[in-house]
Amino acid sequence: MKLAPTPEQSAFEEGLRRALAALPAGDAAAQWRCLADLGVTGLGIAEDLGGSGGGRDEIALAARLLGEAGLRTPYAGTVAFAASVLAQGARSDRAELLRGIAAGALRVAPVVAEWQPDFTMKRTEAGYRLSGKLTLVPGGGWADAFLIDAIDVAGTRVALWMPADTPGLSVQPVSVVDGSLAADFVCAGVVLPPTSCLAEGAEAVAALDGAAALHQMVRTWEAAAAIGELVRMTCDHVRTREQFGQPLSGFQLIQHRVARMSVLATEARAAAAYAQAECAAAPRRRDRALSSAFVRVAEIGDHVAREAVQLHGAIGFTEECGLSRPFKAVFAFAHEGHGLAWHKRRLAAIIRDTDEAGRALACAPEPGQDDADGMSLTLAPEDEAFRRDVAAFVAEAMDSDLRRGARLAVGVFPEPDVAGPWHRKLYEQGWIAPYLPREAGGTGWTPVQAYLFEHACARGGAPSLQLQGLRMLAPVLLHYGTPEQIARYLPGILSGDDLWCQGYSEPGAGSDLAALRTRAVADGADYVINGSKIWTTQAQHASHMFALVRTSQEGRRQEGISFLLIDMATPGIEIRPIRTLAGELEFNEVFFDNVRVPQVNLLGAENGGWECAKYLLDFERGGSTVSGPLRAYFARAVGTLEDGDDTLDDRLASVAAALDALEMGELLAMAQTDSAASGHVAASALKLRMAEVRQQIGALAADGLGRDALRWPAARPLHHQPVQALAEEQRVAIVPNHFNDLAYSIFAGSSEIQLSIIASALSLRGGRK
Repeated sequence: MKLAPTPEQSAFEEGLRRALAALPAGDAAAQWRCLADLGVTGLGIAEDLGGSGGGRDEIALAARLLGEAGLRTPYAGTVAFAASVLAQGARSDRAELLRGIAAGALRVAPVVAEWQPDFTMKRTEAGYRLSGKLTLVPGGGWADAFLIDAIDVAGTRVALWMPADTPGLSVQPVSVVDGSLAADFVCAGVVLPPTSCLAEGAEAVAALDGAAALHQMVRTWEAAAAIGELVRMTCDHVRTREQFGQPLSGFQLIQHRVARMSVLATEARAAAAYAQAECAAAPRRRDRALSSAFVRVAEIGDHVAREAVQLHGAIGFTEECGLSRPFKAVFAFAHEGHGLAWHKRRLAAIIRDTDEAGRALACAPEPGQDDADGMSLTLAPEDEAFRRDVAAFVAEAMDSDLRRGARLAVGVFPEPDVAGPWHRKLYEQGWIAPYLPREAGGTGWTPVQAYLFEHACARGGAPSLQLQGLRMLAPVLLHYGTPEQIARYLPGILSGDDLWCQGYSEPGAGSDLAALRTRAVADGADYVINGSKIWTTQAQHASHMFALVRTSQEGRRQEGISFLLIDMATPGIEIRPIRTLAGELEFNEVFFDNVRVPQVNLLGAENGGWECAKYLLDFERGGSTVSGPLRAYFARAVGTLEDGDDTLDDRLASVAAALDALEMGELLAMAQTDSAASGHVAASALKLRMAEVRQQIGALAADGLGRDALRWPAARPLHHQPVQALAEEQRVAIVPNHFNDLAYSIFAGSSEIQLSIIASALSLRGGRK
């Protein structure tokens, strides 16, 4: 995969951003001339034709910066569409047209006659006769020429070049909501000579479809950039606008709304990057990516734009507010071309193929594919070989009982009789700890290989693992533990012989974890623990617990907390299971009555447990990819939906687009080499969106059942019930899973906690002066 910008692209971005900031305001013609002087109009055109060189990555980069600057220009139609079609041939007249585009002397508007039923094109001895009216041609009011995508009466696709001064053509400029200049034009018996044909038949299909994909990708980036500007302006506004004696950013409700806007803006950029990476792929992959990105950016744009106006108050409702420009840009994007409803229908039709629903975004090379031009999701040969090896192992290692147990698992973690056997198989294979260092029993895999492993396991129907030891405790143990503690506990974590639970929450200390009251008092070589924990997942099965306990009442509440490792067989521990809303006995109350724990089980420093807890949270909220299990869950949901329900298909497309953007965000984070992609904020954003997307998937599947959603399997766990037909068993687990999904936005810090963390990073936290 190639997802990170090159040093040359980063330098180009920095220089172009500075140059765009100095462009003259308000004069579209002058701005276009300046863009030509900067080489922007020559992107993608060979240097021997007066162009600037580069490819789709440079074209996309410029589109993003133009969107951030709020410029509405003929860039997408001229540079992305027209130049792309013209570059497919070798005629001398095309070379002159490309020189004109590169020099900024030729602005071109694409015309897709397919959308216009009142327009016809017929072949004659004299050439091509065009008749009828075309409306709202984007960029048509600026155009010096039009590039027409038409189909003749025999169904043959043709690409035609038509200068704006062609006899019989009447062009009527139309102002568009976002400040651009479209056009209605009438062809009254226009006859274009045979030399106007740029391509026809298969050649035209390839050239026009490729150009249309590039054009849509550019418009998606422009819209995603406008969304980012809406968020930037809103952040600035709430930090400076005062109400009731304090900045708006001092109110938690405002903080959370703006934090969500910021998370969604990042997701919109990921969706645009997905379109960029796949716009030159094979048609099915390309169409999925383009429609997915359109749907996600359009839906995010609608939410963010409305929130931005609301949070600006009355000033946000005025034309003079700078907000109006990006607000209208995202509105125009959602309503141009085929529009949102069409893209949802196309995406739903592609995703209805359950194989497509479960497919990871990173993919195998296709025959004849050349990704030399730029960003790509195509796997390197060694990574594709690795993916095949993992898939083959999963297919061989999974027996029918394991598959059934995984399919019918409802809780956050499967029961030990399902997760345990799979844990042992991975351990024996040496694949149990992809996220630990090699010297600690890890695999030494790259982040991409770890991602491929997660997806291959999920796609192969493997159960998830009980991760409280592997993903949560093990990194903390390696970071803060003594050599003796690591030697004592790490082998059992890796082998699965020890099953760990997490003792954090208490009846009066959930999200406010610093309020915990369970006491640990030093007594000789031990700590004596009294108190209780609650919501302790799988405590009834666990052999050990890692727990936060209060060892001091001095100083700030966080300063008196310690991190202890506890053997659950210790006298004085009582466990009481709690039945969940989903019907499972997954979490518990745990009571400590004078429980003696050796002080050598203290992890880190006494009263230093808060530091350990914060370190652990990065692994609990992030720490691994989430898209693999989510995509497998989505594929199962899609497989249970009946065909022909437009309402469900509309929702299916929205969920698919959100999942694609979330996964693309993970891949982009892997490609970053600096620390910006890691830490509390990234983990909080990922945890927030993972929970929301999972809940949307579960709700979609449950609603697809109709009245059958009322059926409730009382006996648990589900895999202990008599075997039924596969389709029926899949349906039985849907509603319990849907109910269980509600927990994902509560455990490991509620969504409100994640939004507060993100708000703090945006410098939105504050209080009354």
